[in-house]
Amino acid sequence: MLTNELVMELNRLTKSEKLRVVQLLVNDLAVDEIEGFGPEMHYEVWSPQASPETVATLLKMLDES
Repeated sequence: MLTNELVMELNRLTKSEKLRVVQLLVNDLAVDEIEGFGPEMHYEVWSPQASPETVATLLKMLDES
């Protein structure tokens, strides 16, 4: 939670300083989002080949378009 003191300090910043704070926060959020991904990680990938019903539906949709 933001403290009143932090909010007051942020309000005192210049426009360029506020933009820098926003940039830092957005970068931190981006890092948090991709932390679970990496070259040594293994991810399950779903394929319609594992489901004959799905393959049939996709082929039907292609034929109709």
